[in-house]
Amino acid sequence: MSLNPKLVCATFLLSSLSAFSVLQANEAHADSPAAGPGCDFASENGGYVQILLGQQHGFEPALPTFVITHGMGGTQPNDRFHQLAIVIQDTLPQCNVLLVDWSRDATKSTSFPGIPSPWEVAKNIEPVARQVSEELQTLSIDPTQTTFIGESFGNCVNARIAEHLGRRGRILAFNPPNSAGGYKIPDLRTCADLTWSFQTFSVFDTQTPIAHMGFFLETHANATDLQKHIAGVSWLADQVRFGNTKWLLMQHQMENARDNEFDAIAAISGELINNQHPPRERSPEFRANSRTSVTLVTTAL
Repeated sequence: MSLNPKLVCATFLLSSLSAFSVLQANEAHADSPAAGPGCDFASENGGYVQILLGQQHGFEPALPTFVITHGMGGTQPNDRFHQLAIVIQDTLPQCNVLLVDWSRDATKSTSFPGIPSPWEVAKNIEPVARQVSEELQTLSIDPTQTTFIGESFGNCVNARIAEHLGRRGRILAFNPPNSAGGYKIPDLRTCADLTWSFQTFSVFDTQTPIAHMGFFLETHANATDLQKHIAGVSWLADQVRFGNTKWLLMQHQMENARDNEFDAIAAISGELINNQHPPRERSPEFRANSRTSVTLVTTAL
């Protein structure tokens, strides 16, 4: 089913308006250093980027590293990005957990103060990625031992960081963005050694194959497009919290499906449904209802 680009762009703006209060809180947070050890520096376009060291032992280059990067709208204490960082730290204490906070650059607006414009935010992806990669290099990060975890535009930042660090490491891309939002996500397979993407039929998610393995991420039947688009990071945190680290450590084994199909289903429960390959179409939508069956659900966009 083809989508009208103008309709997609309008939907992006409407989602921004609906998140007005949250984004204002994020902007306030972006002006204040987060608690805990970290490195603060100004990005090239006047924004504010912060890398938080999410472990008690201090950064150790020899340990595996997880880099978590938010998308448009920023991050603030106790949100899903911080919760993911905390649960990884608690579950895998012998690792580095870094949270990239580019909130000020991720909340750029045009005519509505405090309301981010995806096209304005998209302009900041490249300079932010360059600045973050430089800061990671000062930490002597080993990209071959690094897993980048992103949401929406955060995946674009991570892809560019990985490129600057030699196109090595791993990428877990949750809800990679639709190019109508102002930035076409690169082919992650050219950016790192191993890449997995998790996509829904949200209008905000791209349906393009961009990773070595592409998973259809199951969401609740009544979830809105916006709820689907921000579901992945919380889903991963839940899996790690309940002891399922196979997704985080990218330990599942499977074979690639055809380019017009997802390779497997990542169920709400955390189960890998490996014997079903939903087509990469926004309608009809697939919802995994059991371990052995997929039910078609017709939706109107």
